[in-house]
Amino acid sequence: MNLHHLDLNLLFILKTLLEEQHVSNTALSLNVSQSKVSRSLQKLRLLFKDELLVKSASGYELTAKAKDISSSLNDVLENIGQLVEGKTFVPEHSTRSLRLFALAPYAHQGLPRLISDIQRQAPNMLIEVDSKPKPPFESLIAGEVHFALSANQPSSSENSLYRIKVGGFEYCLLMREDHPLAQQDLSMADLAGATLGQISLDGRQAFSLGAQLKSQARLEPDALPGAAIHVTDFCLAAAIAESSDTIFCMPASFAQQASQGRDLMVKPLPPELQNDSQDLYLYWHKRYHMDPMCIWVRELVKQLF
Repeated sequence: MNLHHLDLNLLFILKTLLEEQHVSNTALSLNVSQSKVSRSLQKLRLLFKDELLVKSASGYELTAKAKDISSSLNDVLENIGQLVEGKTFVPEHSTRSLRLFALAPYAHQGLPRLISDIQRQAPNMLIEVDSKPKPPFESLIAGEVHFALSANQPSSSENSLYRIKVGGFEYCLLMREDHPLAQQDLSMADLAGATLGQISLDGRQAFSLGAQLKSQARLEPDALPGAAIHVTDFCLAAAIAESSDTIFCMPASFAQQASQGRDLMVKPLPPELQNDSQDLYLYWHKRYHMDPMCIWVRELVKQLF
């Protein structure tokens, strides 16, 4: 391949094409004409000797080669950015992109102050936040993001990750105001007999509260409660709780917000579970451990939290 005529702008268009998987959406995202994106796609197809993006029954999909390219393109563009900026990082002059992954409750807890400080000190940087429900370390391992904010623990196979603590969550219960259990202090046995909902932000359906009930209430194995409904959205959970007997366990800050102006009640967990909390961590992969921009962000996080 002759790289003398390679236009680096094509790689940035390719990155967005691979993310959007649609010419029109890519044009809107980049604020350029659709014809420019189409011409760029034709050049990229010639460059990589592959269709990259093909029509399917559901719209468009990536070819196998495009998927391979996608897994390494972020690293390539990141290296180009470092090459241009050099080994030092000057926040006020930087035009790099900072990519973060955080599911909704973690993003609300840890990102507003951080983003505010980054924008103040590095006004020309682009901050991209991905909050789509998926396993928390997937994007981090793939090199798609610089940092992930999560209360989950990585598996033993994900041993290339570093982390620092940035906060934590206290949990409580959310139910409708006229729920049969609303006017009493709740016990483990009360919850074991109640209709419980699960908010599965990353698509998992493991019901941790059920396991706690089995342990603390000494339930028989066949009496282990399961979640009657799984949702991936806090607002939907609040609406379901308001119109049914379903009880949701969620971070106290979200429960307080969800109950405002609605016929909902926030209740403490039974005493056996009131010490349960989750620590929130900022994770990063070793590939970015010595990156000057990421070092600066980590120092900023340490100052804030």
